[in-house]
Amino acid sequence: MEAAVGLLKDLVLYIFFAAFMLGLALNLATGSGRALKYCLSGLALLFAIAAGVGLVLSGGLLIFLLFQLVILILLFLFTLFVGGLCGSAVLKLLQDSDARKSVQLHELDEFLSVAEFAAAEDLDAARVEARIRSGYYKGGRFQGQWYVHRSELTRGSASTT
Repeated sequence: MEAAVGLLKDLVLYIFFAAFMLGLALNLATGSGRALKYCLSGLALLFAIAAGVGLVLSGGLLIFLLFQLVILILLFLFTLFVGGLCGSAVLKLLQDSDARKSVQLHELDEFLSVAEFAAAEDLDAARVEARIRSGYYKGGRFQGQWYVHRSELTRGSASTT
């Protein structure tokens, strides 16, 4: 009996782990919550059909089991949703990374080097670079050097060419 309970606990743990990973993977793969919404809707519909068939075939005796199944399915869906939220957070971190902030060669004339921008704005170059990384300034990297978009210059600063 204890072996069966242990097996059931392990099975439930694996199912919830799979639900979390499915939510995470769906959100990372698609980049939106739409696939997660479709997955949740499909699971809810499948559960409703299975529960209805079980109640009809058992003559209503499965009602107590049905309540337990509803709780388990809700926990499963919640775990899937939490996995999707974690996937969304990971995707946001990946999109905001420094590797994604780059300047192309054909755009280079619209940008100033960090040293030029820092001199024009009377700022420290390290501070300007940190502001680019945080997204405060529009900019990026080109061949290992950081650049700031010319639109970030304040009106009072002389524009360098």
